[in-house]
Amino acid sequence: MKLPKTVSGSIRLGRNDYHDNKAAQTLKNELAKGIYSMKKGEVYTLDEAWKEIDLI
Repeated sequence: MKLPKTVSGSIRLGRNDYHDNKAAQTLKNELAKGIYSMKKGEVYTLDEAWKEIDLI
């Protein structure tokens, strides 16, 4: 099934785009923090990582 695309080319996740955009931005910020931590050499155990993910 193909999802409809918006004018900008991004995929619409539902009718309430504000909440979808907020969720996407939150995920992007968390991923950026993870990449930054990885570059600094900080390492998390899998249990610690899942605890962080569960907080999102």
